[in-house]
Amino acid sequence: MAIYQLTFCYPYLKEYAVTIRHIRDEVEALSGSDWRIVTSGEHVCAIVFETNVGPEQLVSTLGNYGSDSFQFLLTEVAVAVAGYLPPDVWEWVDSRFPRTLKLL
Repeated sequence: MAIYQLTFCYPYLKEYAVTIRHIRDEVEALSGSDWRIVTSGEHVCAIVFETNVGPEQLVSTLGNYGSDSFQFLLTEVAVAVAGYLPPDVWEWVDSRFPRTLKLL
């Protein structure tokens, strides 16, 4: 299974709350319960998730949400070297990589 991070940027959360909810629902459909919100704020949100779905289907499913005012970057995560995250998110990430990781 591959681990992905989906990061999106928007002018104001209030304007894009419905879109963000739709994306969260899409991520949940793609990964079941294997996802966590890394950060969510007024202008940026990041979600990490694990899935067997191929890149083509991810692009097909999530690619429709992008626009000049709602930008996103979907990256496949090969290695997490270190991090400073909320404990529950860190535990989720750490459980998917070798035990060489270090919480800062």
